[in-house]
Amino acid sequence: MHVWTFSVNLLQNDWDVVKRGWDAQVLGEAPYKFRNAVEAVKKLREEPKANDQYLPPFVIVDESGNPVGPIKDGDAVVTFNFRADRMAMLAKALEYEDFDKFDRVRVPKIHYAGMLQYDGELKLPSHYLVSPPEIDRTSGEYLVHNGIRTFACRWATTIDRMVFAFIKLFKFRFLFLYVCASQLF
Repeated sequence: MHVWTFSVNLLQNDWDVVKRGWDAQVLGEAPYKFRNAVEAVKKLREEPKANDQYLPPFVIVDESGNPVGPIKDGDAVVTFNFRADRMAMLAKALEYEDFDKFDRVRVPKIHYAGMLQYDGELKLPSHYLVSPPEIDRTSGEYLVHNGIRTFACRWATTIDRMVFAFIKLFKFRFLFLYVCASQLF
């Protein structure tokens, strides 16, 4: 089982994070080596800047120091995360033959699927376990149909992530107006 928590990032803009994950999970190369995952997580969580998003990459090794589980030809890989933007990057690295964001060194021939289709526009991943939901009769549609105006206000730091996720996952057909709270006063 591969835990790729250190190779996902926000808004598809930090390919170095994905490369570190690729190096550890596919190539079996990482700055930290441990005999088991519990030891690894306990030790790495002691780092001053460690958090769930940027846990340093590590490899589980045998008694001789060799990685015990790099992804290789014939393996099956299933990825999942509630953030579509993070999973789309992994899908690109795993699926695209003409991938150019970093040197993958080797690309194993694997059976790959995502838990969901994380990018409906790019159809990534191309294989997934749960079909995208058909969303209809939303509260927004009901309110607009009945002539009721709505207003949504969020802090600017979260709004970019929300808009990105909603557009990518649900392909909203409605025009939303977002106003930063600081601009109201």
